[in-house]
Amino acid sequence: MRGPGDVLYTAYERQLVKGLPPERLPRHVGLMLDGNRRWAKKRGANTAHGHKAGADNIEPLLTWCEELGIEVVTLWLLSTDNLKRSETELAPLLAIIEDVVDELSAAGNRRFNLVGALGLLPEATRTRLENAVSATQDGDGMVVNIAVGYGGRQEIVDAFRAILLDAAERGEDMTQLAQRLTIDSVGDYLYTKGQPDPDLVIRTSGEQRLGGFLLWFEAYGQSIDPEFHWPVFGDTFAWHLWDELLGIATVVGIIVLIVIRQLNHPRVPERLSRFGGSRFGPAYFVEVIVLLEGLGMILVKASKIATYGHANAYSDFFTMQVAKLLPASPTMVSVFALIKLMSGMIWLAVIGRNITVLGAAFKPNSDDVRDSPALAVAGQLSLAGASVRVYDPQAMGNARKVFPTLDYAASLDDALTGAELVILATEWQEFKEMDPVWAAKLVGGRVLINGRNVLPVAEWQNAGWQLRALGRSLGDN
Repeated sequence: MRGPGDVLYTAYERQLVKGLPPERLPRHVGLMLDGNRRWAKKRGANTAHGHKAGADNIEPLLTWCEELGIEVVTLWLLSTDNLKRSETELAPLLAIIEDVVDELSAAGNRRFNLVGALGLLPEATRTRLENAVSATQDGDGMVVNIAVGYGGRQEIVDAFRAILLDAAERGEDMTQLAQRLTIDSVGDYLYTKGQPDPDLVIRTSGEQRLGGFLLWFEAYGQSIDPEFHWPVFGDTFAWHLWDELLGIATVVGIIVLIVIRQLNHPRVPERLSRFGGSRFGPAYFVEVIVLLEGLGMILVKASKIATYGHANAYSDFFTMQVAKLLPASPTMVSVFALIKLMSGMIWLAVIGRNITVLGAAFKPNSDDVRDSPALAVAGQLSLAGASVRVYDPQAMGNARKVFPTLDYAASLDDALTGAELVILATEWQEFKEMDPVWAAKLVGGRVLINGRNVLPVAEWQNAGWQLRALGRSLGDN
């Protein structure tokens, strides 16, 4: 769940993207993912931790490039010089590269290529990389070159070796070869043959040299040398710090307010209060919601740090400490994010009205409710005083055993009837195929939290629904 700073930055980023002329955007971007070891050293971590953090940062970058319409991205993951490192450092690095290529190639429709002197790699590493990459050759999306065992000089030597061998097969002598050799013809033998020339090269960590990366093209491409290390590429320090301070201030502020109001409560005879004779429920409601929002900011951020790492000692100084108390659990991140999201949505739907939670199992096509974010959310809302009705195609029996006090609907239409807030918490096919017009006729209020991001936002909004979703702004489809 994104904090206010992230939302503001996203809006700012979109305005920047809108102002970018498509014809000025690069077609081929080369990236030297430099600074992993130095980043880890600054945090007192080992080299492998730095390389792992750097690997985890690749997928967001590729997604960003796809959104901009970049055609080709070349990632330099391992140089020929890196192969000379000690076995104790090289082995974990190769394992990380193997894992990240497996993960990247398994998602989406990108087409991956291996570039470099693959014969220099250990046989097991080469085989695993080749198998992962070969499975993507039917992809029609962005091309991603994985440069391993790569060196610019080695690429040129390999290119001219291939040119000479080709000439020998043609039966050409050296004079004939020299006459037909051109700059363009050399390009046909490079690792990136058939691709647009690299027109932007980025090397993180502030190094003012390319180290032989895409050497044949470096005279014409634009290079950028940002000073930060690769694992923090794309990180927004200012917004993370703002999120940190806002979460702390919200929790501390509301707790101080609660204490002050309790000390001045009319039940204390010696204290007079301007709230005497009034109803305290609405005031308590506001206090709880604000406290949940503040805790949500902290706990979502802390659980993400505990699960995925990537903390900054300056912008995440408090949540880093909280993260040490939390287990590494993607489920926990989802639970905190959903609770935070719904605490805000409850302002739109008065607590105590009818809330329907669609889903109780932790995943579709299962009756298992162990570690279920959906059921945890339903239970928390019920404990907070909401009237909660739950419907799940298969997990009703097991859900009743865990939360017997919840109300369980007999069918989907029964669950929707009269509901003033609907939460889609498990992505069952039955829920994904709901007709928003049909559903609108059953509910008492057209407010829905698309907790799994599986509904077509525009279609539901056109049917008169207020739709909210994790990780999306209001205008996302």
